[in-house]
Amino acid sequence: MKALQKACRKIGLLLIPCMLICFIVGGLWASVAWALVFVFVQCVVVFFAVDKLNQEEKRYLDYNGGSRNKLTTLFNLVEGENQRYNIVRDFSKKYGLNIPSDKIQLIVDASYNSYYWAKEIHDMNKEYSRITDWYKGETVWLRVYMHAFPHLNISSDFDMQYEYVMSYYKKVFEEVPTSKYKTVEEYIRAVNHRFLAMLDEISFMTMVRFMKEEGIEIKLPTGDKVINESQIEKLMKLYDKKA
Repeated sequence: MKALQKACRKIGLLLIPCMLICFIVGGLWASVAWALVFVFVQCVVVFFAVDKLNQEEKRYLDYNGGSRNKLTTLFNLVEGENQRYNIVRDFSKKYGLNIPSDKIQLIVDASYNSYYWAKEIHDMNKEYSRITDWYKGETVWLRVYMHAFPHLNISSDFDMQYEYVMSYYKKVFEEVPTSKYKTVEEYIRAVNHRFLAMLDEISFMTMVRFMKEEGIEIKLPTGDKVINESQIEKLMKLYDKKA
C-alpha cells in the first residue's frame, strides 16, 4: 500500500510540469494536457484513498508499552455498544474494579475512536485466574489505576490518559509521603485510607516501578529491612514472585 502511494506521488509530481508545458504549447498538445490532467486526478484520488486506509489500519494495530506509538498486531472486537459495555461492566464486577457506569460508558465511547481503548476492552473479554494476571499487560500503569483507585479520570485520547494516571500517581506520593511510615504495609494502608483506594503490595510496587521508569525514584519506608539491594529492586523481585 505504501509503495502504491509513493508511486502515485511520484507520477503526480512528474505530470505537473508536463501538463503546464502542453497547455503553454497549445494546439493538439492541449488535448494531451487534458489527458494528463485526468491521470493526475486519478493519482491524487488513489494517494488520499491509500492514506485514509493507512490511518484506519493504525486503529487496529497492537499497542506496545515500550513505545506508545509502536503498532504491531491485529485483534478482533465486538461491534455492538451494549456488548462492549457489558464486557467492561462484567469484568469490573468479577475482578472488583468497581468502575462507575458513567466511566464505563466513557470507555466504550472512546473504544470507537481509540485503538488503545478498544484493546483494553478486548483484553477485558478474556479469563484471568486472578487480577494480577491482568496486570501483566502492556498498559499495566492504566490497569492498576482502574483497579485500585475509585476516582477515575477517563480520556478518549490515550496520551492524555497516560498524563492523567501519571499526575494521579504523583499526587499519591506527594500527599502521603513515604518518609512518615516505617513499612510498606503501613504506607499502603495510609494511601488506601486517604484515597479510598484498594492497593495491595503487588499493585503498589507496580506503581513504584512505573514511577521509576518515568525517572521518579520513590524512597520506600526503611522498616522492611532490605539488605544488600536497593529497596525498590528487592521488593519488586519479591512481589513479582507473588504475582
